[in-house]
Amino acid sequence: MSLPTIAGVMLASFTVTVAYLWWQREPTVAAVAIPAPTPRAPTVPTIAAAKPPATPAPPLAATQVPPLPQRATLPTAEAEVAPDPDQDPPLMMNVVPNRVFVLDEQTGSQHRVLKDTYDLILTNQSEKSIDIEVTETTLATQDKANFAFTLAKGNQRHIGVREGLPMQSGDELAIKAAKYRQLTASIPY
Repeated sequence: MSLPTIAGVMLASFTVTVAYLWWQREPTVAAVAIPAPTPRAPTVPTIAAAKPPATPAPPLAATQVPPLPQRATLPTAEAEVAPDPDQDPPLMMNVVPNRVFVLDEQTGSQHRVLKDTYDLILTNQSEKSIDIEVTETTLATQDKANFAFTLAKGNQRHIGVREGLPMQSGDELAIKAAKYRQLTASIPY
């Protein structure tokens, strides 16, 4: 069979199908029988019987309303609450690994080498600035290194080798915020 023959057969079968479905369809307009109107008897309006006047409701009894409880007053900006020295400071801290370029200590040359070290990340979660002092103690030699700074409200600071702290594995960190308890952390091995 060639292509024109296939197209002709398809066209013929389509035409026959459409003609058959058209002939079998239901008529779209149906005859509707309309019933004849039936005569109605005239209606006479009726008058409702008069109702007696309603009696007034008795007065409500007087009730005692309990007084509202007093609200606790919140401290205002003028009256600051002093921090408790036994309370943790509003700081979030984390010790994370870091890589920095430092001077080569083994050869004494001025070349910079990549060194694996750690950083202490501090985030202030209070509504005020906090004065912080970080002390690192090297356990092997008991050497101490200090770094003090002010951390503004909502800010974060990375502290490490750039601030003069050795940040070596196994060292102990002491974080002291004014008027708060001291926090400690260890640098992982």
